Amino acid sequence: RDPSLWYLDGNVVLVAQAVAFRVHCGVLARHSYVFSSWFSSPVLLGPEWLDGVPIVRLKPTDTAHDLRQALLAVSLYDPTRLTFSIVAGLRRFALAYGMPALVDATRYLLSPTFPFDVLEWDEPSPRRLSFDLGPDQAIEAYNLAKMADDGHIFAAVYHCAQLPDDVLRRGSRRADGTPETLTDADL
Repeated sequence: RDPSLWYLDGNVVLVAQAVAFRVHCGVLARHSYVFSSWFSSPVLLGPEWLDGVPIVRLKPTDTAHDLRQALLAVSLYDPTRLTFSIVAGLRRFALAYGMPALVDATRYLLSPTFPFDVLEWDEPSPRRLSFDLGPDQAIEAYNLAKMADDGHIFAAVYHCAQLPDDVLRRGSRRADGTPETLTDADL
C-alpha cells in the first residue's frame, strides 16, 4: 500500500509493481479516456477485490513511480516540487493511459529543456522551469522523446551525444531504478 495515495473512501485499487493505490475512479476517469472506458464497464474491472473495492492490475511495464506521479498530478499537484523524474514519469503514464491534458502539460513543462529548434535553445525562457539533466537522465529523456514523437527528439539526442560511449551502450537507470537503454538502431 502506498501510504500517501491510499484514501479510505477511494473506490478502486490500482496496482503497479506490487504497490497498491486506493483512489477515486471518478477523478481518474475525468482525466483519462482509458480509465473512463474501464470504469464504465464492470467486466473490465476484473474479479479481484480488496476491502470492498475492485482491484485493477496495470501492465507489467507500468512502474509504481510513474503511476504515483500521475495520481499526484490529478489530485495533489504541487508545481514547486517538480523534478525531471516526476515530469517524465507523469508523461509516460499520461501517454500510455490517454490523458491528453497531462500530455500537454508535460510537453509545456519539458519544452525549455527540450526545445524544438536551435533558436529556442539559444533563447531560454526565464519564466519557465528548466531541468538540468544529469548523465543518468539523458537516455531516459531520449526514450521519452521517442515515445512521445512530438518534436523534442532534437534536444534529447544532443543530451545523449554528450555521454561517453560506454554509458550509451550500458544504459542508465531512472530515479526509481528502472533501466533505460538505447536500441542498436538508436546507437
